[in-house]
Amino acid sequence: DLVQSIENSRQEHKKREEGRVAKNRAKQLMDSKEYAEAIALLEENLEKYPDEAVMESLLTEAREHLAAQRSKAVDAIIRKARELVRAQEFQTALNFVRHGIREYSDDARLIAMLAEIRAAIFEMEKERAIRTALNSAAALQEKGKFSKAAELLEHTLTKAPGQTEIEQALALVKQKITTQQKVNAVLDDACQLMSRGH
Repeated sequence: DLVQSIENSRQEHKKREEGRVAKNRAKQLMDSKEYAEAIALLEENLEKYPDEAVMESLLTEAREHLAAQRSKAVDAIIRKARELVRAQEFQTALNFVRHGIREYSDDARLIAMLAEIRAAIFEMEKERAIRTALNSAAALQEKGKFSKAAELLEHTLTKAPGQTEIEQALALVKQKITTQQKVNAVLDDACQLMSRGH
């Protein structure tokens, strides 16, 4: 019975010592801001020593610090991505956010930022297409190809409806077409009168 009592005391002492070492190591990890590692260590030791209040407290603290650390990191990623979008460095912004998603996949703010970047790319491409259409229509008009310019602008409006600039350009081209038709009609009449006079 004495041997069993000594063995129990030795086991209890070993258990306390292992717990003390684990708590100290967890504190060191937390001091060096390695919260994920501290959490893993504490969770593993809490399975062995489930009634250890100090470990529970350290685990809660480590989880709170890790959450704050991740939140700050995600904030920094979003801030940098927005700077890149403002500089119209869309691909770099996309890559930066995708890397953040691989690191912090559970943060919905990064998915939202990805959607924001894609929307900005779409808007830029739409603006570029509108500029190209307006420039091409202007070039066609300079060559007197008003109908072709009108077709191009009408097609652009089907792709990007409600674009005031395109609508205004189309209205001007249609006025020119109407004017051109009137001039042609007058010229046709003049030609007919002249041919009768011969």
